[in-house]
Amino acid sequence: TEVQARRCLDYLDGACHVLAGNLKKVASTMYLLTPVNVIVNVEDIRLPDEDQQGEFGFDMKRNRVR
Repeated sequence: TEVQARRCLDYLDGACHVLAGNLKKVASTMYLLTPVNVIVNVEDIRLPDEDQQGEFGFDMKRNRVR
């Protein structure tokens, strides 16, 4: 659900903060978590269009591996 997704994101955001990492939103439903020594320019990331499938095999809406 939306509430569970928000709780997961809050947890990961806290972990990033404690470990001095970075959390960036790179698409409407995709976040990138990186360690402090990794620099990512989000503008350089080539993402699929909203209606295309990404390269990840986990469906967040159905909570199962495809």
